[in-house]
Amino acid sequence: MKTRVQAMHGSSWVILGVVATLLMPPLRWSVAQDQKADSPESKAVLEKLEDKVAMQFPNPTPLEDVLKYIKAASQGPADIGIPFAFDEDGLKRAGKTRTSRVTIDLKDEPLKTSLGKLLKPSGLTYVVKKGVLTITSEPVKDQKKP
Repeated sequence: MKTRVQAMHGSSWVILGVVATLLMPPLRWSVAQDQKADSPESKAVLEKLEDKVAMQFPNPTPLEDVLKYIKAASQGPADIGIPFAFDEDGLKRAGKTRTSRVTIDLKDEPLKTSLGKLLKPSGLTYVVKKGVLTITSEPVKDQKKP
């Protein structure tokens, strides 16, 4: 039979686990990666984001140029590749522009993963809506009032 201390000790770990989970910062780019398609066009884009494409930009490169590369690399015989857009307000919130310089040097990773790793250090993420991949800022965290 458990003593009262043993029973409390076990439940303390559960409470600590719940608190730790609630306090952990979310992986913002994983939210974009796991989104559901809102249209057949979005489904096609999300499927293309599963493809592995080398992202070799070890030197600072304008963000827009990297996205043009992704569009070209994702082209198929019957399509124009992943269409992309910029949320200009989102870029401003993150203090970035289309020409902000980024670096990434990855091989053998799905585009959704490498795109997340490319954008996160700049405070950016992406969403896919109506068949267009849009670059925007990460959601602002709610700030608690003292």
